[in-house]
Parts: sequence; C-alpha cells; structure tokens
Amino acid sequence: MKPLGAIKSAKLIPYTTYTRLEFDVEDINAFLERENEVVFYHKISKKVNLIVIDPGHGGIDPGAVGKKGLYEKDANLVIAKYLDRLIKDSLGIKIIMTREKDIYLSLKARTSIANSNSANLFVSIHCNASAKSSKMKGFETYFLSEARTTEARAVAMRENASLKFDGIEPTDVVSDILIDLAQTAHLEESNRFAEFIQDNAKRQLPISSRGVKQAGFYVLRGAFMPSILIECAFVSNLEEEKLLKQKSFRKKLAYCIFCGISFADFIAPSGFNLSFFLYLPSISTTTLLDYLYHHKSDHRRDNYIHDCQTR
Repeated sequence: MKPLGAIKSAKLIPYTTYTRLEFDVEDINAFLERENEVVFYHKISKKVNLIVIDPGHGGIDPGAVGKKGLYEKDANLVIAKYLDRLIKDSLGIKIIMTREKDIYLSLKARTSIANSNSANLFVSIHCNASAKSSKMKGFETYFLSEARTTEARAVAMRENASLKFDGIEPTDVVSDILIDLAQTAHLEESNRFAEFIQDNAKRQLPISSRGVKQAGFYVLRGAFMPSILIECAFVSNLEEEKLLKQKSFRKKLAYCIFCGISFADFIAPSGFNLSFFLYLPSISTTTLLDYLYHHKSDHRRDNYIHDCQTR
C-alpha cells in the first residue's frame, strides 16, 4: 500500500475475523470519526507540560448529596485521582491536583494554583444534580461563557454556591465573570477541548451525552489557559448515583476524560502511531479505533493502549 501525504507507511494485517489497517504518521495529526467517515487533520503544535486537575468541592463543602448518601466531593476526588494516574503513566505530562484529600479550597484558589504554576490545561471534575427532577441524567462538559439556557445557568449557580463558604453571594459575581470573558484569549480552545471530552463520553460511557454547554462558572474565571468543567453524572438520579458508587464506573469516567485529553488537537506529543480495525464484511459502518501509541523520548517509551473503541 503506497503511503500518501503525512502517512509514512501503511500496512494491512489480516486476522481470522478481521483485518487491521495500520498507519505510521509523518507529523502530528489527529482524526475525527463522524458516522462512517474518518477524517485526518494536522494538529496545532502546542506543547502541554502541565495539567491542573481540580476535584470539585471538599471539606465543609460536600457538593451535591444523593438520596442514598453519596457525597459529590468524594466521587469527584476518586475520579480525579484515577485521571491523574492515567495521564502520568501514559502521556508523561506533569499533573497538579488542587486537592488530594477531603479538604476545603476556595473556588478562586483553584484557578490560582493553575495560573501560578503556568499550567497548560485546567480540568475541574464534578458530578451533577437537579433540584427539579430526579430523572435528569447524563454526562456534560462546560466551558466558561455566558449561559445560553436556563438549565446551564442553574448548573453554574449550583456550582458557584460554594462561594457562600467564603462569605460571598453567588449572585454578586455573575457580572464580574462576564467581564472576565472579555479578557480571556482561550474561549475557542476551551470550547474545542470540551468537544473532545464530550465526544469520547458519547462513544464510551453507558450513560447519555448531554453535550457541550457554556455558563459562568466562578472556578473557571481568570484561568489563563484552556479550561473546562465536567459534570460526570447526576448524583440526584438514583440510577446514576448507584453507578457513581461503583469503582468500575468511576474508572470509566476517568478513562473517558483521559481519552479526550489525549485526542485534544492542541496537545502535541512528539509523535504517534495510529491504527484502527476494519471489521469485515461491513467495513464502511464499523471503522474502529484500535490503538494509539504515544512515543516519548528514546530512554522512555511507553506504549499505552487506548481502548477508545466504538462497539
């Protein structure tokens, strides 16, 4: 098979029940799989050296509390720790956790940690809740911008309610947050970052995808880097509260976020080898991602298998 463009080499590897098509890519590229089409494109070369992971709430601030007793703050911390380990082990990127135990940290202090350490990405991990309906469910990703829906505003108000522990009324800061929007240069990147996370959630998780949304989250204001807030599932939904208590589901959530970070087009590892399955006979409808190898320096090369597959 003759390679074209950015592809250095390509080969077909036949197996008993399927055929694997493997590419070696000349430069940093990525792909999107949309319906039956796989699109390769060039990645923006922007080195990511440090990511700040922020497990929401903590200490005196429990976050949402489920009917069966699950505290959001606890689920957030466990998911964040799994994500921390995945990124360190496979991408070799430095991680700073805003908290590593059950302590209270102000919303302002969280992004201050990211800014003072010149982080390249800020990821705030949360679980959702609804006071109106226990039937609401799913995974959604937010970036900082003016809320477009009443529901998005309600989510932001709930998360901003943590300000009361600092003696600040959440309603007093909305205008300040919107003023900050005019000063940030990372809205587009944050939006794109959120889309990669949400795309992987839609592919991998056994819960519904609620899409990418925007709202005025205080914890994201003033972040001098692409930043997102993830609402993993609904603590207020009995079915999802049960899932959130499960170790396997927490790991799935962390892995989904990890894959989104790995694929984000502003993250540029030194190079990667990409291969995906073509299952026969229906090749056109079952193109799958098989492995993504992140090649590091010669003295340390980890071949971490990303099992980001659409079944």
